[in-house]
Amino acid sequence: MTAQEFFNQIDFLYESDPEQVEAFLQKQRTAGENRQDIGWQLMALNELIGYYRSRSMHQNSIDHSFMAIRLLGDAGLIQHVQGATILLNCATAFKAAECYEEASLLYERCLKIYEDKIDSKDERIASLYNNMSDLYQRSGDMLNAKACLSKAMEIMDKEAHPIEWATSMTNLGGLYLKEGDIKQAESILVQAQAIFSKTEDPHYGVCLLYLGKIRQSVEDYEHGLALIRHYFKENDDFKAGWEEYIELLKEKNLTVRFQLAQKKAIKGIELSQAYYEEVGRPILKKNFPNLFKQMTIALIGMGSECYGLDDVISQDHDFYPRFLIFVEDNLDSQLFAKIQKVYDQLPDYYLGYRKTHTRYKEKRDGVFKIKSFFKELLGSHFILENTLDWFYLDEAVLSMLQNGKIFKEGENSFNEWRRRFSYYSEDVRLKKIMSCIAKMAQSGQYNYARMMKRGDIVAANHALSQFIEETLKVLYLLNRQYCPYYKWRFALAKQMFKEKIVLCQLESLVQAPFEPLLYKETEERERRASDIKVKWIEEISHAVIEELKRQHLTDHDASFLQDHLENIRTRISDPEIKMMHVMEG
Repeated sequence: MTAQEFFNQIDFLYESDPEQVEAFLQKQRTAGENRQDIGWQLMALNELIGYYRSRSMHQNSIDHSFMAIRLLGDAGLIQHVQGATILLNCATAFKAAECYEEASLLYERCLKIYEDKIDSKDERIASLYNNMSDLYQRSGDMLNAKACLSKAMEIMDKEAHPIEWATSMTNLGGLYLKEGDIKQAESILVQAQAIFSKTEDPHYGVCLLYLGKIRQSVEDYEHGLALIRHYFKENDDFKAGWEEYIELLKEKNLTVRFQLAQKKAIKGIELSQAYYEEVGRPILKKNFPNLFKQMTIALIGMGSECYGLDDVISQDHDFYPRFLIFVEDNLDSQLFAKIQKVYDQLPDYYLGYRKTHTRYKEKRDGVFKIKSFFKELLGSHFILENTLDWFYLDEAVLSMLQNGKIFKEGENSFNEWRRRFSYYSEDVRLKKIMSCIAKMAQSGQYNYARMMKRGDIVAANHALSQFIEETLKVLYLLNRQYCPYYKWRFALAKQMFKEKIVLCQLESLVQAPFEPLLYKETEERERRASDIKVKWIEEISHAVIEELKRQHLTDHDASFLQDHLENIRTRISDPEIKMMHVMEG
């Protein structure tokens, strides 16, 4: 990898997946260390210092600053221009962490090196003055803060370095705002905005927060907060702007947003419903007064938020205000396209979140034709011409079609289609239960111990994994609920089936240690009794058998799950389903 490729990759990650930036930079730092490439290490460290500072992870930023300073000293680069540029970054890290004395010393040192070794009109000197101005402003020395910014603006070439120029203008506007000169501040910030808006640079967020404060503009605040959150998470700038934003929502009586903004964690379904009701509904009603009553508006489908299982971690990708609009398939194509266009033109920023496109190809929001929507997700068997078609449908997709929330019911066939797939017939459910317990018996009660006896821990793990998967599937079947995508099965089961002892047993099974030595050192007849995982497999199997009995699906007393299969088969009425292989389903 060349240096240019290194920086290209950072730019790409900041735009597409900011959460991966840290891991990439740490990997590059380690690679440089392993190669004893000081230049590469310093390049990675310099970026890491800026990354941590931008996210207000101050201790991390300072720790990496010390690493860079030590490395510069060891390499004899501390008096060089390259060293001064890194020292500037370190100084800014100290400043952000409110270590002003340390920051001031490093800035003065940088200035001396720059004055001695580079042209007085070099943009690096402008950057240094920008940072020194901010330090003076934080310290309350507004006179020197202005003087430094003036020097920076004299050096900065607007045409050659527009973003740097706009950043300086933002700092200057903020300074005037702090002094109370609102008119001058707005004039300067508008000039910065004109540059930033062409590129959506990450630093545009602060400019918008200043303008939001001046204009009392909810839209500016939401745009600025969303940019900062996307690129830098909820750093110090975000937190300060967020408090001002909440107060503005209160003043403007935007009750829905105000209430949500005060919550520690906003659920995606709450965010999307509020976005629809406050933003989407008025615009859709205005543009389609006759058609609006026919639209069904909902949030269903992919994403943890559709199950109500989203948390802070969920917000690292594909988390944004969105909703789905369902219309009949016979709707005129031009009208369909017009609705999609109106949806696409809805504000991209709401409550400090940025409406983005998924990094995958799936369409997650916008306008959908009802029948086509179900067909695309379920495949050709979605017509359900006969009962056996149920066995070709993906259960995770069926679960997905029943999740989420309908924000507005329309005069269309959406609910009719949804009801068709509300749940399996009893015969289908029973056959699927047979398949699950047959696989539980095979993988858990039979094969797990055999693989351990052979010393094949990978195969034993695989058997255990299948046992867990089939246990969760049968748990959903016994509760007459579709089993979701594997990532959400256990979490949703805990939410839906709180009384189930099987869930606690599954956790105990997973937490129990593997004991391969047990199978080498213990007599044959003692092994199964001594292996804790085997104990939990049997406990889980027993609990499932008890539930089968409670539902009158078996009257057998055997402890081996497979012995209950034929009992369940006798409860199936449909001859075709009854004749299916025990593992089918």
